[in-house]
Amino acid sequence: MVLTWVAYKGIIWSDRQYFHSIAKNEFVFLEDTTSYDILLLGSSRMKNMVNPRVVDSVTRLSSFNAGASGANAVEMKTILESYLLRHKAPKYLILTLDLYSLESEKSLQYYPSYITCDASKPIEKALKHEGVHTYLYKYMPFLKVVELNDYYKGIVVKSLKGETDIAEGDYYYKGYVSNTDVVIEKDELKQLRFFGVSDNGIAAVGDIVKICREKNIGLVFTYAPEYKKFIIKGTETPERIFTVYDSIAVANNIPYLRHENLELSSDPKLFANNGHLNRMGADVYSEELSKQLLSLGLID
Repeated sequence: MVLTWVAYKGIIWSDRQYFHSIAKNEFVFLEDTTSYDILLLGSSRMKNMVNPRVVDSVTRLSSFNAGASGANAVEMKTILESYLLRHKAPKYLILTLDLYSLESEKSLQYYPSYITCDASKPIEKALKHEGVHTYLYKYMPFLKVVELNDYYKGIVVKSLKGETDIAEGDYYYKGYVSNTDVVIEKDELKQLRFFGVSDNGIAAVGDIVKICREKNIGLVFTYAPEYKKFIIKGTETPERIFTVYDSIAVANNIPYLRHENLELSSDPKLFANNGHLNRMGADVYSEELSKQLLSLGLID
């Protein structure tokens, strides 16, 4: 037990130093009580593509990017519920929904990044869904080390060397992580896997809508830019998913902004890969999104 405790303290310390997602989760869910006007929520196509610094400068409001890599609608709901336990409800929620957002096989895509934050009941519920023994860990937290795979356990050396998972030249700001200056050098259209639509995923989006209605939060759905619509073209029957989003938006009078056809979506200099804008592209899109939200009267 002593050896396990020592290993746990060293590994958890290292992971907190190395993984920005762990530091971000602990800050947002355990420490921060700041009131933000705009909450930005989604997967990495939010986390790495909408820069609060640009959003704030255009809108004159205060925003925070709560996006999480690989997050589906269930994880987005968990993040929102946990956020609201520590923060005043934002005026607006900008929710980016991807073609895979309605899948619900995992409640938390990278659940080790939430291990240290299980004081939140929504997160604890999601961790239980992943098979994490949350009750046991309340009394013997050092046993959490068994939940970490070899990658998380092997971060100690990198942390001691002062390395982090944010690439050289990139930065973290209010939940946003910039996404390199890499550009697309050649078009690559490939068939993607079949993205599922689950009842749990649809219900999670519905729960987000309900929370926003109860908290008087102005909700906007978006579909983020992608290079030449390569994700849509590579997905089997994508419209079956967009139809679900459309129906939820119409039924609840929610603005739904689809950005796959923006002019910037055909510029390879703005993309790191088919699904993600690079650092320069994120700033361009953040400005365009902010101006659109203002011009349409969706925020004020």
